[in-house]
Amino acid sequence: MQEPDLFFVIPTYRLREVGETVEQYDEHFWRNGHSVRMIVFDDSSPANQEKYFQLLELSIAFDYEGEVTAQDAEETLDKIYRVYERSLEAAEATNNPERVKALRLFAANLQKAFYGFEPDFFQQNLLRIVDDVVSVIKGSIELWPSLVEICYFQKDRKGLPQIRVRNQKIR
Repeated sequence: MQEPDLFFVIPTYRLREVGETVEQYDEHFWRNGHSVRMIVFDDSSPANQEKYFQLLELSIAFDYEGEVTAQDAEETLDKIYRVYERSLEAAEATNNPERVKALRLFAANLQKAFYGFEPDFFQQNLLRIVDDVVSVIKGSIELWPSLVEICYFQKDRKGLPQIRVRNQKIR
């Protein structure tokens, strides 16, 4: 039996705080292992909606949790293993010694990079890598609303600074 989709309905009390409220609820659900669709129930005036909903439109969502299943790992390894076999077959079929060496080196590097094509070990390491990347993306997204808000309010006050950065080249 398929579980019904869950929705979390948020009534608005102060429309200007809806974005922050939605973010806090989303963070709470995420930390506790849930992914819930949220609906904002708003009965404020059209003037208030026009004033505050534009800030909500600037928000970003990233619902991917970084799950890597055994099937995902096996499918990836199957594709890579076919490339590995094709490179060895091509090495056997060519007469050019440099090409043979390059193709065998490529095959050896594939085998090392994909943990000897061992599915469980590959899945474990892939999951660790994906978790790291997802946490970086989520951290960046958490910072995004603050940056947008700073820029949004600063541009009306005195404009945004325009500074040319002169980084030194490392040699």
